[in-house]
Amino acid sequence: EQNFARFAAVLDAALRGKTWLLGERLTIADFSIGQLVPSAERSGLPIGKFPEIVRWYKGLVALPAWQKALLAQQESIAALLAQLDSSRATH
Repeated sequence: EQNFARFAAVLDAALRGKTWLLGERLTIADFSIGQLVPSAERSGLPIGKFPEIVRWYKGLVALPAWQKALLAQQESIAALLAQLDSSRATH
């Protein structure tokens, strides 16, 4: 959690005054970093303490392609968890 807070503070500061990581243009960097946010949230890391990250991520979530990717990720995680549960039940 300490490392998360340290690196999130750097990202939060870097996002200040920018729509996307590199300014006004959405790039692969936004998707690369953005994919970490749902994992951090599931892990209970304090994303909400970093308002610029929250603002920026809301921009990603508004993209239809991002919504589709998140749904696919959630479905994959659910399938994996179901498979693990099934495997445990048979052992």
